[in-house]
Amino acid sequence: MKITMKKHNATEREAAQYARKRAQAQRNAVSKAKKAVGRLARRSGLKGTVSDEAEQELIENIVLFGYEYAEAAGRYLYDEDNGIREYMDGIHFGKTYRERVEEQVDRLVDDMGKILVAAEFLKMPARLVEDEWEDPYFVGNSIRRANSRGAGIEIPSYGQGIPLSGAEQLLKNIDNTVAIAWGYEDYDYALRNGALGFYVFRGSSYPCQTCQEQVGVFHPMEESVWSHPPFHNNCVCYVVYVYGY
Repeated sequence: MKITMKKHNATEREAAQYARKRAQAQRNAVSKAKKAVGRLARRSGLKGTVSDEAEQELIENIVLFGYEYAEAAGRYLYDEDNGIREYMDGIHFGKTYRERVEEQVDRLVDDMGKILVAAEFLKMPARLVEDEWEDPYFVGNSIRRANSRGAGIEIPSYGQGIPLSGAEQLLKNIDNTVAIAWGYEDYDYALRNGALGFYVFRGSSYPCQTCQEQVGVFHPMEESVWSHPPFHNNCVCYVVYVYGY
């Protein structure tokens, strides 16, 4: 059997380009999501409330952005048979992508409501929500200031390592989802085309022990998609596949 190293029918340079495109898709998805949340914050600041209709519209937009930039991986590889949508609709770590978005938007809207309560307590304009939605529980922001004067606004806790801000959770979710979907598509496409395994290469000189530990090791396809980059946010590692003929 002849053993050949290649990234699908691409050069190593093109494999690195795939990783860069993956990172670009992540940035674009997060940017669109931030703009959508910003529009909701502006509307809420003007009206002094967050409507159920506006909340549902944001959920649908965020879900759509995730699909759009995740499925770009299939378009990039000209893979009409990709299963990205089905993968995203599956349950991973206990929930689907949509379920996470719904939960995090609900938290985001709750945060905005608390900012509006704090603004009223402090006798400040409701448009304060436009400036504080990304980090509503920051020490200098209105919720903390109102509480220091006795407002009694609840500060949430979601467990160790989970951000207090619903906005931060939401943006990390879409970032991670798009990154993992691109990694899944790369892996699944190679698996369907007979790859035996792969080697990981660094796409950056930035010191990272997590990525470095994956370099120089042959990863059989049976190890599953989770041994495939990206390994963390902003990861630009890429793979060269080994095929047997």
